[in-house]
Amino acid sequence: MFGYIRPDRAELKVREYQVFKAHYCGLCVGLAQLGGCRARLTVSYEGAFLLLVLTSLREGPPAYRRVRCPLPPWKPVPVVVAPVEQRYAAAMNVLLAYHQMRDNVVDAGRRLSARLRATGAAAAARFLGAPARRAVSLYPEQARAVNEYLALQAARERERCADLDLAADPFARLLAELAPGPGEWRPRPGDGAMSPSLREGLRLLGYNLGKWVYTADAMADLEEDIAVGRYNPIAVLFAGEVLAAGQVRERARERVEFVLTQCLARMAEVVDLLPLESNRGLIENVVYLGLREQTERVLAGPRGGGCVEGSLRGAGAEAGCQRGGDQAGLPRTGQEVPS
Repeated sequence: MFGYIRPDRAELKVREYQVFKAHYCGLCVGLAQLGGCRARLTVSYEGAFLLLVLTSLREGPPAYRRVRCPLPPWKPVPVVVAPVEQRYAAAMNVLLAYHQMRDNVVDAGRRLSARLRATGAAAAARFLGAPARRAVSLYPEQARAVNEYLALQAARERERCADLDLAADPFARLLAELAPGPGEWRPRPGDGAMSPSLREGLRLLGYNLGKWVYTADAMADLEEDIAVGRYNPIAVLFAGEVLAAGQVRERARERVEFVLTQCLARMAEVVDLLPLESNRGLIENVVYLGLREQTERVLAGPRGGGCVEGSLRGAGAEAGCQRGGDQAGLPRTGQEVPS
């Protein structure tokens, strides 16, 4: 379920895009500190968005610095300086990536190509074992929540749950637990503990984002899941009828669009009320425009412009865009990216 939460680049200001890249690369730096190059392979838009939201709630604008990217062209790139938030976002990114790989093994099915994917996923899960264990040691409460809700998710899938809201609920509750940040996190150190209203706002944002991601992912994978006989809550809705995959998509489109649109509306309400100290325009771009664009893509399906590529790396396919291109206006060492 990676690769969905991304901004609408066409509507971003140049400064906003620079800030987004700085958070994406900042996540990559946090992953390297957590588990070396192997952890860096999991860098995703989802982790970058979590890092962006948390740093934007901190008092005062975030600072940035330049580091050298380990990939070509080895140019210095700006990264956000937020050690606590970077470590947390990297740990959550690794935990979710690790469990997704394990889930891929279970979902692989019996076809030869699926078996090959399962072998690769199992090897990748072992590859991420050490970074995942470090993430568990750093954030045991969040790790328990991940295990608990993913186990509940697996139980719903084994039951072949036919209620779309009920099927999406465990993953939504999981992101609701992760969104407020680590337990000791203080966006405004002088205020002491995080206010209950802010924590509840972040939980609501995480819940609706998780429900949106799960539903969008089910719609994006609908044809493939039907072809291999894999559980999909949308396909189960029409299990008693003899329908082709395309017909299932058409029958389900209105209902799925309603769920996705409601999630977007609730997220927009929360973002409007969040006490963001910086980057409001960028976060609104992701929620108002980026997720809307992804909604239209998953509803259209493979014949209507293509589904979103929900790859593990998320933005990995566009890594060249993140590192290359025009870097005019980016901060020099010790300078800040204007936000």
